Formats: sequence, structure tokens, C-alpha cells
Amino acid sequence: MSQTGLPKCVLFDLGGVIVDVDMGGVVSSFSSNAIDTGDAESWYGAAAIDQFEKGEIGTADFADAIVRELGLDCSAEQFLGAYGNCHRGMFPGAADLLEDISGKTHLACFSNTTPLHWQTLCSELRIDHHFQTKILSFELGQRKPDSAAFNAAAECLPFTPEDVMFFDDRPENVDGAKTAGFDAHLVYGPEPAAEILGKY
Repeated sequence: MSQTGLPKCVLFDLGGVIVDVDMGGVVSSFSSNAIDTGDAESWYGAAAIDQFEKGEIGTADFADAIVRELGLDCSAEQFLGAYGNCHRGMFPGAADLLEDISGKTHLACFSNTTPLHWQTLCSELRIDHHFQTKILSFELGQRKPDSAAFNAAAECLPFTPEDVMFFDDRPENVDGAKTAGFDAHLVYGPEPAAEILGKY
């Protein structure tokens, strides 16, 4: 624990916890039932997404691959235009939460993301200014929920996993974090995280 009683480090996923993202809606808008459009996250298992978020392929190759893999009714350029602007801003209360605990604990983020999305979040939301440590899958070369990703993330932090409280909106990521020794919690949006942190 820190001197304030908070964990020494609080580690946030971004999309679904701090940032409101509608990537499933973008994919569904270009789909003619080639994927299950009823599942807003059905795109997430695509091989092209995995490669792009691990930094294994560039933006142009990703766009070509994802349109082809999912059978989308658009050009690669059209998809990139929508993909690059799929966030709807920070969730209400997210900035307040981060500002409230800033300086009281080590703030970090661990996100499955791409250079394109990260650039947008930094330029439009200044998301990078909120965190002392930024762990990004495309730089790490690993992607949640793989155990290698959490082990690599732990090496990026100046604390043991037991001193890190982690918030994510995906059950499989929370399970992976717990296996790696993090104090992990499943939340959607900042309010549940604030409630948990409020206990400290």
C-alpha cells in the first residue's frame, strides 16, 4: 500500500474503462452478416487485429487484411477512416477519477491498442498526460490476455504484481492478470473502479 492507503500502483485498461469505444459498431456498419453483428466484440478475435495490436503489421497492411478477413463492404481507406475515430471520448467521471488519485499512487495504463488509436487518443484526449507508465501492446509486442503480455507488463512497472491493482472490462484479461499476480478487478467504466478505490 502507498502512504495514502491506496495500492502502490493502479493500472487501468483504457477502452471500456477510461475511454468509451465503439469498435464493434464500426465493424458492424460495414458488415453484411459476414460476422455476427449481434456481438459487438466479434471483430476482436480477427487475426489482423491481433497482428496490428502486437505491432507485427503496419496500418495499410492491417486495413487490407481486416477488410478481406471479415468480408467488409468497404474499401481499406473507408475502414481506416472509421476505425481511427471509433472512440466517443472519455467516460463521464474518468478524468475526475484519474485526477483524484494522481500523486497519491503510481498511475499506469495497459492497453491493447495500435499506433493509430494511440495517436488519436493522445492528440484528441491527451490521454498520455494522465499516466506515469504507459504499457501499449503494439510497443510491447504482446497482447492481453496472453500470460506473456502480463509478465512483460509486470517488468515495465517498478512494483511487484502484488502491489498493482488492475482494472479491465474483459473477464479473460482479469483472469490473466490474476494468474500473473495482479490484484485484478472486472469493471466497465470508471464508476465501479472509483467505488473499489474509495474503500482505501
